[in-house]
Amino acid sequence: MYQSIEVIPELKNCSIKSFWGGLIDLTPDALPVIDYVSECEGLIVASGFSGHGFGIAPAISGIISDLILNKKPRLPINSFTLHRFQNQNILNSDKYDLTLHG
Repeated sequence: MYQSIEVIPELKNCSIKSFWGGLIDLTPDALPVIDYVSECEGLIVASGFSGHGFGIAPAISGIISDLILNKKPRLPINSFTLHRFQNQNILNSDKYDLTLHG
């Protein structure tokens, strides 16, 4: 808040009524997972939207319904496979370094 006041002095007379902080789900490459879970028949995962899930839910729900009905997804989901990290050492790689997100 102090840095904001330096830029916008009028904020000096304002008070903060509430705030929130928390964790967001994020995959190593910052892309969501939308895929079947081959190890558990009938399970479909749609996760890792890093706080944007609510905004894109209409599109994702259509894709999920296509998957449930064994139809070709209405939008391409090749980049969102669950197993895209399978043969990579994601914990010891700078390939997935991310900056502050928010």
